[in-house]
Amino acid sequence: MGSAETSEVFKLNIVTPEEGLIHEGEAISVTFETQGGQSQILPGHIPLFTLGENGSLVIEKEGGRPKIFLDARVLVAEVIGDVVTIIMETAESIKEETHQAIREAV
Repeated sequence: MGSAETSEVFKLNIVTPEEGLIHEGEAISVTFETQGGQSQILPGHIPLFTLGENGSLVIEKEGGRPKIFLDARVLVAEVIGDVVTIIMETAESIKEETHQAIREAV
């Protein structure tokens, strides 16, 4: 009861300024480019607020599903507890296939 266990997944929200929440689901890892280099978020990550950069967004799901690579611009990423929120560029700069890939992948 009193032990602090780290979950093996975290809740992943992906948001665009124009469309709002475009995805809400679980992941075991998300990797993206930041102004300081590449960042990977895993379950139990410390609280974080960081600015993103152009590059790939890699989302890994539990259960052996393949990694999904999306060319997108991450504006901001925030980790609070077991919730990771990624705010991506406006809808015009993200191809519809990317939105669809996110929805299907995660």
